[in-house]
Amino acid sequence: MTPMSPNLPAAPILYLQADEFTTPPAWVASFEKVVQISANLASKQELAACLAVRLEFPSQVGKHWDALSVCLRDLSWLPERSIFLFHEDLPLAKQPAEACEYLRILTDAQQSWKTRLEHSLTLGFPSAVRTRVAQLLGNL
Repeated sequence: MTPMSPNLPAAPILYLQADEFTTPPAWVASFEKVVQISANLASKQELAACLAVRLEFPSQVGKHWDALSVCLRDLSWLPERSIFLFHEDLPLAKQPAEACEYLRILTDAQQSWKTRLEHSLTLGFPSAVRTRVAQLLGNL
């Protein structure tokens, strides 16, 4: 499946309803790799560790924002091209500055893939955090 497939929804951030956690919409199967980010990640280190495991980051990668940004813009080690990065909640929600930085890194990485064809990165969050995500993105 190519990143420009008509089966994939075209939105910068997708929001899923609570029932779609247990029964994902059909379009989720259009992605070659679906990465679910666990709920209740309260520290940058926990979030970085979760992403490193789920996205199979090279072992030498550090657990800081710059390393995360570089990895999300590279992804050359992944054979899958279309990636759906779905969050069970808003990581770092109790740390607005950190959550804002994380969202900036995600959206910057997502934008960087729009001009290249090696990968596509689609972001997903629960619909319950839509307003908070929009608020934080408005601070960028």
